[in-house]
Amino acid sequence: MGAQGRATWRLQAADLQSKSKGDEIVSPPVRLWHHLFVLKFHPRGDKDARSGNCSLFLGATEGCKFELRINGVSCATQTTWEVTPEQVRKVGGCADFGPQPDLSSPVDMEVRFHSIAGKNADALQKEAMCYYEKLLFKAFQDQMLERSQNLQHATTRIQASWRMWTGRKLARSRLAEKRRSVKRAKELAAVLREQLSWRLYQRRLQRRWHSKLSKSQATPYDAVLAFESWWRVPGGAASWLWWAFSTRERRMLVLDSAGVQSTVSYQKQAVDAILDAQTTESLMFEMISRIAHHMIFVVNDLTWFEQKYVAMLHQKYVQGGQQKELVVVHNLRNTTNKAEACKLFKRQVMRCYDGEQSHLGELIFTQDAGNGAPPLRHIGLCYEFSLAGDAFNEKNRQHLLQSL
Repeated sequence: MGAQGRATWRLQAADLQSKSKGDEIVSPPVRLWHHLFVLKFHPRGDKDARSGNCSLFLGATEGCKFELRINGVSCATQTTWEVTPEQVRKVGGCADFGPQPDLSSPVDMEVRFHSIAGKNADALQKEAMCYYEKLLFKAFQDQMLERSQNLQHATTRIQASWRMWTGRKLARSRLAEKRRSVKRAKELAAVLREQLSWRLYQRRLQRRWHSKLSKSQATPYDAVLAFESWWRVPGGAASWLWWAFSTRERRMLVLDSAGVQSTVSYQKQAVDAILDAQTTESLMFEMISRIAHHMIFVVNDLTWFEQKYVAMLHQKYVQGGQQKELVVVHNLRNTTNKAEACKLFKRQVMRCYDGEQSHLGELIFTQDAGNGAPPLRHIGLCYEFSLAGDAFNEKNRQHLLQSL
């Protein structure tokens, strides 16, 4: 678009050849500077045209001044037409526009406007530019509004997704916390049940122990020996306990000593306290070995110190030519499991001495003391009323009583 507004309409040959005189072809509405126009073309002329001429008209909605051309050729009789405001919505043109063009090839029709609605081309161009700027601005506003709406919708969707994710995460965390609390409650309940079972088990053990104590038969002491000369020795008092043990068939006297490894007193600068204790223990062992028909030596853990006393007592019997039996009772007081008791007895006894295990029990072992030597037997006792104690203690006690 230059100083003069132009619009071109091209018709193909196929659209022209089928037309006869009086037939017209109307162009689509032509928008020029936001004004509408319509071209009407009669290839073989309208009904008022002379034979061999074509007709071309322009329909306008505004007053205008224009030129019409067909294939670049103006009308032979008139160059410029004008539609006044009073003739708005009418047509301007010529019935005898010119000779018929070659209908076997495309035909170009051109309209050139000098003025529209009293405004020349430059003013119209400026007005059109303002109009199109408004259209562009409105389109930009619409686009920005659409983008804003799309962005708002996207933001809403993102926020909804975030809320859903946080909600699911919170629900999962609450569910996990609930599961953990349920698990802790179950574990606590299991611990409480275990504690209750243990307390009930301890009470049953106490009842069994007291019932056995109440059923045991005891008689008054047959004799109480008080050795006045030993009572005030620097190493401490020599304590003896005698009682009569009754069975249906026999009576026996049991002598229980206080044992060894007791503490000594250093009061009043008693320099010879340890020597006195050793002398007292030696005298006690000598006394017991001479008086007792059977010696029962109780040990908690069989270490080299206890092994030394066992060997010493047994050697006294060998040197004295006495055939008295020495029984070593292993007090496995902290052992409650059967397999653990067998393993401990095997490690402390069976691997340390030559001999053979008795067929009467797993915690009974007869040591090979040599030809002509008095017998030496090892018997194990476990924690009373435990699984190991129920399995071994009563049987081993009966075996010990039968051997006495």
